[in-house]
Amino acid sequence: MAPEITRIETVEFAYRLEDVGTPPGGFDIVYDPGHTLERRLFATRVEASDGLAGAYVGSNSPGAAQTNTVADYLVGRNPLERERHWSELKRALRKYDRMGIGPLDIALWDYAGKRHDAPIHELLGTYRERLPAYASTYQGDRDGGLDSPEAYADFAETCRDTGYPGFKLHGWDGDWRDPDLLAAAVCAVGERVGDDLDLMVDPACDLDTFAEALAVGRACDEYGYFWYEDPYRDGGISGHAHRKLRQRLDTPLLQTEHVRGLEPATDFVDSEATDFVRADPEYDGGITGATKRARVAEGHGLDVEFHAPGPAQRHCMAATRTATTRTSSSPSTTRAVSRCPTAPASASSTTGSASRTTPSAGRSTSSRRGRWGHPDTLCRTIPTGCKGISSSQHSSRDRTRAREMEALGALAHGSLRSPFTSRRSLRSRLARGR
Repeated sequence: MAPEITRIETVEFAYRLEDVGTPPGGFDIVYDPGHTLERRLFATRVEASDGLAGAYVGSNSPGAAQTNTVADYLVGRNPLERERHWSELKRALRKYDRMGIGPLDIALWDYAGKRHDAPIHELLGTYRERLPAYASTYQGDRDGGLDSPEAYADFAETCRDTGYPGFKLHGWDGDWRDPDLLAAAVCAVGERVGDDLDLMVDPACDLDTFAEALAVGRACDEYGYFWYEDPYRDGGISGHAHRKLRQRLDTPLLQTEHVRGLEPATDFVDSEATDFVRADPEYDGGITGATKRARVAEGHGLDVEFHAPGPAQRHCMAATRTATTRTSSSPSTTRAVSRCPTAPASASSTTGSASRTTPSAGRSTSSRRGRWGHPDTLCRTIPTGCKGISSSQHSSRDRTRAREMEALGALAHGSLRSPFTSRRSLRSRLARGR
């Protein structure tokens, strides 16, 4: 007898992060000594008639609202018919960004792993079982953390010495936003560790204009950055604008994190507006949707970069041949360092313009070996014995995601009350069989 979904529950919970805050006039997380930030997330649990349950921890309030909107549809249906459910939920949420699909789909995959007594990557078709890790920073601050280009370079050195083969920096947000300062940080990190690490930069759509995005991109060109991600204020969704930017830079672009939907993402790739394709199980309709996006990238001869370090992402990476797990670009052999903007340790910048090199007809390739594929680099093993998504796969890339993964561990072991749940902030919504 086929199993049926009997109950779906979503739980809002809160936990606190010490020495973390947001910049004045901004939204991103930064180092803020003495301040405690309360973060709210949602947990989704799908129970079936055979006594098994799948779970996912993540999502935000708008996404959870969509999940609650369509949860009743799933009650009484077969939890193994993920493709059918994905198609119906996609239509049901067509007037929205569809981010409510992800938590439900991941929970259904978690259930399938437990029912079949196999890890999800095995159900998808395993390609690898070890994944390289790169260091990714918070946004810049003004409180003794990442408060200057030199501070970013110092931290990059620390990450290199720890064993990370790659390093991604972010800029300054809100009232601290400064494109010259970001370009200076790009140069400072490149100068300090560019021969040792593969480097990436993510302005997180903070740059106001195409001209600013171009200036920072040219600083990336000076040091052979591996990718340049979501540069400016279009929100990462204009195929035309990013095609124009791509035509003027040597550094590969990484886009589509903010392009919602399989078809718009495919159109973005078709317009030659990105070099790497971003996918995220939470954002892109679960493991089912993220896998579809990965196939689009593969069909276009491009690599897919799975966003964030969660267990759902790692299972997708393990089952995707074209997942970005090693690099192929290298720092420029000739550098015009004086052409990059500079900034003193006080974090005040001096205006400068990065040089423009004429892009070659094709993308540059490297003679050096991509360090992400080296056996001595930091890797995480996907345990072959864990079924579905397991707490044994918790990520430690940053404190925020680690807390989310610990909450997922509580769910995976049958407890909806994670140690980070505040009783007064707990809100749950149930969908039950009739």
